[in-house]
Amino acid sequence: MPIQRSLSALTVGAILVSSLLSGPLVDVIDLSPSEPRAAPGEGSADIGVVSVPDGGVLAPTGYTDTGYALSLPPATVRASNLSGNPMVIYKLRVREVGYVASTTHFFGGEPEGHQTLTLEGAVLNRTSLPRETYRGELLVIKRVHERDTVLYRGNVTLRVGR
Repeated sequence: MPIQRSLSALTVGAILVSSLLSGPLVDVIDLSPSEPRAAPGEGSADIGVVSVPDGGVLAPTGYTDTGYALSLPPATVRASNLSGNPMVIYKLRVREVGYVASTTHFFGGEPEGHQTLTLEGAVLNRTSLPRETYRGELLVIKRVHERDTVLYRGNVTLRVGR
């Protein structure tokens, strides 16, 4: 029985101490839930494109018949007036070979200022590319509240490495 009384007293003491520390008089610990994070694509932001690459390389991956790895320099955007969790999509289309690669960047919790957009790990699954260069279409798209706004659309030349 002494163990049960000790456990009961310890439980009551823990409740009393946490109530005092998180109460309105002392306010040492905040036990209230934090604000929920905005859903992806919700919120707002002013985003401007600072720089985009004008070329990239499609280089063989080095594995037999596995394709070509895309090497494309990053784009840079400037973000300001951020609220919620807006997203920016960095997208490359090469219509001649039916290829699309994209990455989505979430700006919720990011500091305002310059942000880098990258396309990492993209591989074109082709055994061969007969031409020396291909023309791609590069896009930077802001998505907020299920609405897409094209911030940049331009051509990029992709050189085929041998």
